[in-house]
Amino acid sequence: MKKKLKVCLRIFSLVLLLCVVLITTVIAGDYRRNTPPSPVGVKLVNNAKGVIVTWDKQSDIDGYRIYRREADKRTVELAEIKSATKNTYIDKTAESGLKYSYSVSAYSGKYESKTAEPKVVVHLSMPQIHSIRNGYDGVTVGWSEVKGAKAYNVYRMDGTKPVLLATVKADAPCEYTDKDTLTGKKYTYTVIAVDGRFKSAYQYKTSEKFVAAPQLKSTVNGNGYITVSWGPVFNSDTYRVYRKTAKTDWKLLTTVKADVLSVNDKSVKNGASYTYTVEAAKGVTVSGKNEKGIAGKYVSTPQNISLSNHNDGM
Repeated sequence: MKKKLKVCLRIFSLVLLLCVVLITTVIAGDYRRNTPPSPVGVKLVNNAKGVIVTWDKQSDIDGYRIYRREADKRTVELAEIKSATKNTYIDKTAESGLKYSYSVSAYSGKYESKTAEPKVVVHLSMPQIHSIRNGYDGVTVGWSEVKGAKAYNVYRMDGTKPVLLATVKADAPCEYTDKDTLTGKKYTYTVIAVDGRFKSAYQYKTSEKFVAAPQLKSTVNGNGYITVSWGPVFNSDTYRVYRKTAKTDWKLLTTVKADVLSVNDKSVKNGASYTYTVEAAKGVTVSGKNEKGIAGKYVSTPQNISLSNHNDGM
């Protein structure tokens, strides 16, 4: 009796094991048949709004799930896209200067694929170009500081092609002066924040027509005035002459036409020192001015002294 019971138990155990194997095989086969393949072609691009995640579309699925991991933190699901044809997602919560890894899975019903190989990016906000101004020696471009940037690449458009002008380190002032400029021309610039191979998004901005600053030549004492001279600026309409002293800032003395290259400052005082500078203008566009200027000190011309003999009795 005991032997029969043992035999029955062995048979039952064997049948149970076979059932488990069969069920597992069926489930595994069902999972393999119904689980979509992992998405491929995942790419990350920094955008003005955040990080753009893209991947290749798949067919016969219900949608995708986007995952993100920040350094030393767990992976979190960012979004579920309930469409097989939409293959773009913008992470607007990414912070500038932080490194993230993104992965994408596809799902169909209750079946979800493994995530694609994670891709890594350092998010860098887009530098905002806040000024493009004519300077004394060129066009100066200024932009906003970007958290996490190691440097900034400054470009100028040459036709349809951006040409790298300079790389400005992150610890330097956020501006660059383009000295290779011509009066009467407009220039278009862009600035990209970089951290190694990672780059920010960018914007283009165009300057006003550039007007070069006049080259200051000389100050010469005259009879009751100081003559200020400067060199011509091609294609300018007028010149604006300024004066300052040790106690005053720049004040406009006069505006002259483009064919005039000197003025006489008759409002000078004997023994007083002055500094002069000149701007060139083309329409409403004005050049920068040499802030150092050119110095002049007025010393009045001695008057002729008449001498005569006096009879002093000698």
